[in-house]
Amino acid sequence: MRATVFVRVLALAMLSLGGAAGEFVTFAECDSSVILFDADVWDVPVLKATLSMTAPIDTYADHYNYVAAGTGSMVNLTSGQSRLEVTLAVEKESDASGAFSTKSHLHASRCEIDSGGSHFLHDVTGTDSGDNIVLVEHDFPGGVPSPTDANVTRDFLLDYERAASVVVHAPDGTRIGCCNLVPHMPTLPDTWSAVIEANINHEGEGLDSVSYSMLRYEWYDASTNNLRIDEHSSFSKQTRIVNAEQDTVMFMHQNGTHPSGFCEHHKVSDGHFPMFGRGRGNGLSSTAEFLQMTGGDTPIEYHGVTEAGVVRGIPCEKWTRNVSMPSFSDPSTTISYVYEFYFPVSSWMVRRESFHRMITRIVVRSDSGMRGLPVLHYYDFIDFKPEVDDLSIFNPCEVYNTGAPLSGNCTCGSPGIVAPTPSAWASGEGGDVDALRAQLFSMTAVVVVLALVLIGGFAASAYFRWREEKNARSLVNDNELSSF
Repeated sequence: MRATVFVRVLALAMLSLGGAAGEFVTFAECDSSVILFDADVWDVPVLKATLSMTAPIDTYADHYNYVAAGTGSMVNLTSGQSRLEVTLAVEKESDASGAFSTKSHLHASRCEIDSGGSHFLHDVTGTDSGDNIVLVEHDFPGGVPSPTDANVTRDFLLDYERAASVVVHAPDGTRIGCCNLVPHMPTLPDTWSAVIEANINHEGEGLDSVSYSMLRYEWYDASTNNLRIDEHSSFSKQTRIVNAEQDTVMFMHQNGTHPSGFCEHHKVSDGHFPMFGRGRGNGLSSTAEFLQMTGGDTPIEYHGVTEAGVVRGIPCEKWTRNVSMPSFSDPSTTISYVYEFYFPVSSWMVRRESFHRMITRIVVRSDSGMRGLPVLHYYDFIDFKPEVDDLSIFNPCEVYNTGAPLSGNCTCGSPGIVAPTPSAWASGEGGDVDALRAQLFSMTAVVVVLALVLIGGFAASAYFRWREEKNARSLVNDNELSSF
């Protein structure tokens, strides 16, 4: 414990001394369009900007680094550095050929809003100058300037949600060009476990169009190529274990018919779970590939924080991407989808969180999905941990743990790794359990039959006694001219 504490304290100290413990990680980049403010006088043919920081705020290793959005004050345990890099080419439309200099500032609003609004201030109550602003200067010689690179570094972590744009100023301070900074989508680990609520919306009528909700437990480990999905209801349990590299998929059930569990082994190559093997060779795809965060037909598009981006009361940033994939039933047919990704704003915290900015929701939309019908699926990540506690969860013989052998054709061990059968099976306890269950079932059946015989006898006797009394009362009542 003392060693762990010492390592963490040392890491914090190194970060606080200027971010020596971490490399610069890109958090936002300018989009491809440049907005001109004074096109009659100045042209900005090239404007590229990248905002990087030494502390990877969106990764598990340093999830305790975060910034209070909108406050300009740090609430994290460590410090770090921020760097703004700008590649710029500026041309004056007149015949002027003398040398000049420009200044590029980080601004707090997007280009479309008041030409970028005010300067970004690290301390919102501080001065609009010095290290409290982020300023990059470029010097251009006479003639037609080629793109020039320049950068500036600040000894603090920027609140990148407030860093909205980069504005270029002419020598006299006039705003001449602007580009909007687009935050990078947060990174996710390739090993994780999660509870996911799936809400499947279908249009139309009939059994194929029923909308429903489903709670799933998932474990994903790209390093061993294993995936497990559990679905539970009040009367059954279903589990799927997939390993694309081992060409293995196992379907497991536990219900009244199979109280100790039933397991079927199949090959992924036979057409089972084709979506999980996409990405890198025959292995399980990375988390980003699995969730369609990479590739796709269009680059990731950033939508910011909007009212529609509030997920279960959590303010979220939204990204989208268009994805096309071949139909499972007809690979020559392409199906188009829109994927929406929602992540909490960087200042949102989960009490005793194990992963900062875990993905909150994925929405999948299509006008015509695999079945030719509209698709609208919501996947809410209720819990997300960057770990799989025990790799034995991918062993089918450890799934239900009833003490009795599984039915079916599966063998013990994670896909590709043979494991011994549980000790309860080897000692014969499993057989004893089955025998005891059979005996109990037989005894229960006998007791039920005897009970039915006794109940039937009492019921028949009571019925005939009631019928005789009813007939007697009927005769008396009828003679009294009762209302019946």
